[in-house]
Amino acid sequence: ELILHPNVKITFENKADYFINGEILDYKKTPISYTSSDKTLEYRLEIRVKITVKDKNGKYHEIEINSD
Repeated sequence: ELILHPNVKITFENKADYFINGEILDYKKTPISYTSSDKTLEYRLEIRVKITVKDKNGKYHEIEINSD
């Protein structure tokens, strides 16, 4: 998504205004629909991630995101 944004340019960390790093903390896959023979057709995926953003002044900002 960021790559498609016209005002965002991917560059080296030492030249960037912001450095973004992400970590998947947890995920859960739960069946939500089934076929007539009781096989799973669709899953719901819940993801919890931690995003760390460092600005060019070296200040860190942490964001934790839950998918639900």
